[in-house]
Order: sequence, then structure tokens, then C-alpha cells
Amino acid sequence: MTVPSPSMTDAPCQRFAPRSIRRSRAQATWRICNMVLFGLLPNRCIRWRRFLLGLFGARVHPCAFIDRTAVLRDPWNLTIEADATIGHRVILDCAGAIRIAAGSRISQYSHLCSATHDHTRCDMRIVPMPICIGANVWLASDVFVGPGVTIGPGTVVGARASVLHDLAGGVIAVGEPARAI
Repeated sequence: MTVPSPSMTDAPCQRFAPRSIRRSRAQATWRICNMVLFGLLPNRCIRWRRFLLGLFGARVHPCAFIDRTAVLRDPWNLTIEADATIGHRVILDCAGAIRIAAGSRISQYSHLCSATHDHTRCDMRIVPMPICIGANVWLASDVFVGPGVTIGPGTVVGARASVLHDLAGGVIAVGEPARAI
């Protein structure tokens, strides 16, 4: 006996969520600028990278550092405050707002993802959820920070941790999912 799958009985759904033409053009323009202008310049050209991000709506403090190998998506949702550092091959997926407060360090290969999918809908729409990194936070190598997470000031997150829930300020957190120790 064959049981019909839900897709056979439900009304057909859209394959992709609708997107505005303006947003699609902005994303395509950013991808080209990111490949040609942002990533190819040496690290000493940080002023140029901050200027380029500012043209796309990012709010980057003049004393912030972004490595040339960092991967930024939708920079218009990004805020980086004074003396914050974005390291080698860090991924900042800014579908939702990402705020990195003053003095924070995001180490190499870390990934901040500020959106998820609505698994209850058949079109799996993207749901942006903001990420807030407090002042003087250190995310060690290869840390994943999920959507909607707030990390309090002065927190240290150990290497390869996955931060899926809020962390209080002034703690050391390790593991998957990250827990204060």
C-alpha cells in the first residue's frame, strides 16, 4: 500500500521565496565588489575596505579592522564598533543585523549566521534574527554563532564552540552547544 506524501496532497508551493529586484541587484553588485575590490587588496588597505563597506551601508568605525579574506554577505546589516577585529576567513552572514561592539575579536574561520529558515512553511522562507556581540568579547578559532544570539560583554568563547543560545557577560564558554564553565 502506498501512502501519498504530503507534497502530493497539499497545494503546490513556490520553489523560492520572492525577493525584491532592488535587493537582488544590491547583492549582485556587492558580490562583484567583494571579489574584485575588497578581497584583492592587501590588509594595509583597511581604510579602503571600510570605505567600500560604508558605500554598501555598513557602519564600520574608523578604528575597526577587517581582514581582506573575511566573507561578508549583505553588509548593509553590519555594525562594527571601535577596535573590533574581524580575522582571517571569518564569515559574517548578515541576512539579519549583526552588531559587533567595541574591542571584540572574531578569530579566524568563525561564522556568524544571522538568519534561519522557517521549517513550518513549504517555501522555507528565510527568517532574519539579529546577532549582538558585546564589548570585549573574544570568539576563538572556528566558532559558530547562530541566529538570534546575544553574547554579553567580556565573554570568551573557546575554539570550535557552537553558540546557539544567549551567553551572559564575563563567562568562558566551550562546547557544542556552548556552555559557561
